[in-house]
Amino acid sequence: MTAAIPAYNSERFLGEALASVFAQTLPVDECIVIDDGSTDRTAEIAKSFESVRYVWKENGGDASARNRAIEEASGDFIAFLDADDLWRPDKLQKQMDLFSADPSLGMVYAGVELVDVEMRSMRILRPAPAHTALRNTLIVEKPYITGVGSTAVLPIEVARKITFDERLAASSDWAFACNVALSYPVAAVDEPLALYRQHDETQVHRNLLAVERDMYLIWDEVFADRELPQTLRRYRRRAAANLDLSLAYASYGKGHKLQAWKYLGRALVRRPDRVAAAFWRRYMGEVSD
Repeated sequence: MTAAIPAYNSERFLGEALASVFAQTLPVDECIVIDDGSTDRTAEIAKSFESVRYVWKENGGDASARNRAIEEASGDFIAFLDADDLWRPDKLQKQMDLFSADPSLGMVYAGVELVDVEMRSMRILRPAPAHTALRNTLIVEKPYITGVGSTAVLPIEVARKITFDERLAASSDWAFACNVALSYPVAAVDEPLALYRQHDETQVHRNLLAVERDMYLIWDEVFADRELPQTLRRYRRRAAANLDLSLAYASYGKGHKLQAWKYLGRALVRRPDRVAAAFWRRYMGEVSD
């Protein structure tokens, strides 16, 4: 098992991430830190762990760093962890138990617990059940495949076949999840096995325009894929409405109210029934959207 950590200017959190790797009840065979051109103390912190293999590369983004980790890995399986997140001690053991039960699996993922910078719990995101994983992730409808960058474990041959799309600035993990689920059976551990830290320092998913651009690039390819089941092809419009609604919520939360109304208006045009139902759930307290 190879643990792979892409890191860019990660001196603040990297030590905790590495400690969580070496605290696993199922020990890893190697831990690789791919330094994506950092200018802070990332290298020093990585090298302070004797068991870490440190690899430096020119800055190219998360996708290129994960792909470099896939190239460098010597284990039969690879497990990804973002440098600002942590694993629970039994994470790898619980995921590998599923591979032992079903060797045909192409990926095992898990739920995540959102925490703040001080590691205070915020909420839990449950993962999609296997039978809805592709559909829900593709059309941005909860529960979907959660936190690929910190929960995914894959056979190395699967990771080398799929790889991460380096054109995508903010959503390469989303595309990766969809592409794996298109080609292989997947499974989830329905527990929060990773702590997903929320902060503003380097989290690229907070760039909403990049997310929007990325998702349309993903859909242009996935919905055109002949391997995509016919039953999923009809969801393209619903997917766009779901994305608009998610971007509306995120824009409003960031204080960008005009942008939020733009996304909301577009979602209403595409799927008025979906938007009405989502607002009822979110603001009338039926369930959390």
